[in-house]
Amino acid sequence: MGAAQGKPEPQRKAAEAQMQREVIRLLVRAFPGIEFQGSVAGVYLGRNRKVLGRLYKLMGNKPGFPDVIVLERGSAGEPGLALELKAPRGRLSDAQRARHEKLQ
Repeated sequence: MGAAQGKPEPQRKAAEAQMQREVIRLLVRAFPGIEFQGSVAGVYLGRNRKVLGRLYKLMGNKPGFPDVIVLERGSAGEPGLALELKAPRGRLSDAQRARHEKLQ
């Protein structure tokens, strides 16, 4: 089971991955040409968890990085947007809290 979420890890990760796909579809439809980047770091890795986790780390993925980063500046010049998506009853990890503080 995922820590305190009450759902097995694959189910919670699948729910969050589905939410991310929906957010990406919305961004593409509502804001054509917007610059954004989605993360695959939170995807459930199953049996290949150690190998893929190491590869993600070697490729520059950092623990706690938000699921979607919108790179466009707002109309007043404010910086982009970082989105952390959570399934119902999902909670931020310590790494996510620390990373989000650095991004503010």
